[in-house]
Amino acid sequence: MPWLMWNPTAVSYLAQLALSLAISLYFLRRVLLAKRQGRDWTTLVWLFGTVAALVPIIALNLLRSALLPSLMAYALPWISPFWAISICAFIQFAYRFPQSFAMAPWEARCVQCLSLAFFGLEAVVAVWRFVDTLRGDVWFRPGYMDYPVVAGVGWGLLVMIRQLFRASAVETSQAVGLHRVRLMLWQARSRDAWAARAYVLFALLPLVQVLLYFLRAHSVIGIDFTEIAVTWIMLAMLSGYALVFLNYMPEQSSFQVKIAGGTMTIVLAVIVAVSWMMAPTYTAAYRSDDRIRSNQTYRFEPDGQGGYRASAIPYHYDATEGVPVDMANGRIGLPFAFPFFGKSYHAVYVREDGMAGFERVTTWAEAQFRYGRQPGIYPVAVELGGYRFDAPCDACSLTARAEDGKVVVTWDRLTETMNPVNRYSFQMTLYHDGAIDLSYAEVPQALHYDLALTNLSAWMVGITPGGGRVQVVGLRNLPVHTAPGEGLMVDHYLDFLRYVDRAYAPVAGFLLVAVLLTLLLLPAFLRGNLVQPLIRLLTGVEAFRKGDLATRVPVTFHDEIGFLTTAFNDMAGAQQALIDTLEQRVAERTRQIADMTARNARLEERFRLSGDLHDTVSQTLFSAAMLADSLPDQMRQDPATGERALSRLGGLSRHALAEMRNLLTDLRTAGPAERALGPALEWLARDFESVHGITVELNISGDAALPAEVHATFHRFAQEALNNITKHAGATCVRIGFDGLGTQALLNVSDDGRGFDPSAVGSMHLGLQIMRERADRIGAELDITSAPGLGTTLTLIWLPEHDART
Repeated sequence: MPWLMWNPTAVSYLAQLALSLAISLYFLRRVLLAKRQGRDWTTLVWLFGTVAALVPIIALNLLRSALLPSLMAYALPWISPFWAISICAFIQFAYRFPQSFAMAPWEARCVQCLSLAFFGLEAVVAVWRFVDTLRGDVWFRPGYMDYPVVAGVGWGLLVMIRQLFRASAVETSQAVGLHRVRLMLWQARSRDAWAARAYVLFALLPLVQVLLYFLRAHSVIGIDFTEIAVTWIMLAMLSGYALVFLNYMPEQSSFQVKIAGGTMTIVLAVIVAVSWMMAPTYTAAYRSDDRIRSNQTYRFEPDGQGGYRASAIPYHYDATEGVPVDMANGRIGLPFAFPFFGKSYHAVYVREDGMAGFERVTTWAEAQFRYGRQPGIYPVAVELGGYRFDAPCDACSLTARAEDGKVVVTWDRLTETMNPVNRYSFQMTLYHDGAIDLSYAEVPQALHYDLALTNLSAWMVGITPGGGRVQVVGLRNLPVHTAPGEGLMVDHYLDFLRYVDRAYAPVAGFLLVAVLLTLLLLPAFLRGNLVQPLIRLLTGVEAFRKGDLATRVPVTFHDEIGFLTTAFNDMAGAQQALIDTLEQRVAERTRQIADMTARNARLEERFRLSGDLHDTVSQTLFSAAMLADSLPDQMRQDPATGERALSRLGGLSRHALAEMRNLLTDLRTAGPAERALGPALEWLARDFESVHGITVELNISGDAALPAEVHATFHRFAQEALNNITKHAGATCVRIGFDGLGTQALLNVSDDGRGFDPSAVGSMHLGLQIMRERADRIGAELDITSAPGLGTTLTLIWLPEHDART
């Protein structure tokens, strides 16, 4: 009989074992390397101890989940001491990481002493439990011993949080209160703070595991989900510890190791997920013909030589009502000395869960370990509720009755604790000559087994002398004759485990093969196809950076790295060619810049000339054109007025010629000299008033000489403003105000016309657009104030020492 049965839980632990063993060996290698090179290796030793202690923990859990229920008790006692080692090592690691923020040595030593005491206590309890297990007395570790475990994990987390605060103190020194705490926990960016924060997050994962187990114990989540989540959490915690430390110490890290480790973690996680995904369907499909059924009776009859003969006999079931069994101790007195495996007993101790012992009430702990230490009978062995502790069942009972040299114990209409739909009615009859009958009146048609709990459905049927001397058979093998002193057991759960093992043994084998291939072939593949080409490329880049411009890297493969290598070679060649022809390129660029500067100057002059023509000559010609259009009518109506208009037309023509002459003069010379603006404004006002008959109020407060460009801009601004009033305003009065001090100037033109909405003026309004361009050219600010029916005010302000544009 194989002693190892594979199932999804065992596959999950196998995946964790493979990863933890690989990481432990890698850390051990790094410890030895650091010690040989004379570098500080103590911090890495504690991290190695944290992960290395997980290897036996996971291995023992693997045995616990894969061993036969009768053997798993040998592995249970040793899990807790290794947990203590891992927790204590992590605490010491937390005190030393990051190294630059190591805390008070006395505190670490005190915690180390407490850790040794904690480990010593766990070790003593483990030895005690194991010795008792060897004697057949199985007991579980007391629940109150979990308090030091929780305290140790919590203290390690607290120390790591303190390290995080210390590592983040410099970055967050300006913040206070909760804002500083938030910055420390989430936004500190230093290398030490990043590593400490990562370890804080990974240290929370064991607490998440405890929460998941708590929720599973209270049936909030299923066992499948719990085991998958716990496995992924363990894989994440192991790989996270390794990756964070490798990234924190880049001089010790290896890109190849990270790729191989990450790939291995993903492969293991996928295999575990698939194994659990197939578990519900596969286990639900389990059916067995070799199980107890309703209306069956089996007899165990002593052969007089210390053995028993088991066989199926015609069904009989005594429905006579008996006396309720006192469940305070489960004791049933026998009216005769009952012979059982060479001893005589005057009492039997029964339990509502279908078990009977001859020394005391049988517990589940001892029943699961080699079918019990004491002599006993197992009519069905299933967790039955509704009798004492669980939800009540209708008319269920556990009774006993003695008559005519026999004692009949009846379990009537008891239901499964986890599945109350399933109901059991069965009977155990003890005869004065030592014969035993087990009769089954009602047994569920479909029995569903759990991968983690053996006692949720009918588990085993048979007898045991205690101490593990039991022959396991199937019902189809009856009749069976046992050896002297040997028990006989029909183990339904063992048959279920064999069924599951047939599916998951190949999965376990595939997992091991996948791990070996990942650890052996993947590094070799990466070394030839990724690492070596990258090393050659990095070497070439470093040589080029140091000045060897002739460096070229051979292209190994035409993949992404080959593309990068080709791009580097092209870049290096282009850089070398650029440096070789630098003077020629500089001269060529200089010529291009000179040409562009000349073109820009010509364009700038063209724009300025266009504005000047618009503001001077075009405005004067516009006035002359309007006067010429009205001249014939004036001559017919009033010859005197027509003569004046004709004289005015000549004046406008001469003025246009004078403006054109001034522009041509400006183009031929370096530019006009500084001059006052007042006379030009007076001439514009008189001319505007005489031509259009609109009253102009002129107010000149200061008339210092302005720079030529500023003078021209203000003059053109006044002309354009008056022209716009003529075209669009319909005004009866115009006010012009000017104040020029030589270093600053303000010109204001307002009217009482119809006004307009400045926001509705489009880009096609050439006059306003030119005004803004001229203002920007001299660094002046243009302000337009207007509204429909409220007139318009245009203001131009030149304050060069204050930069009016701001």
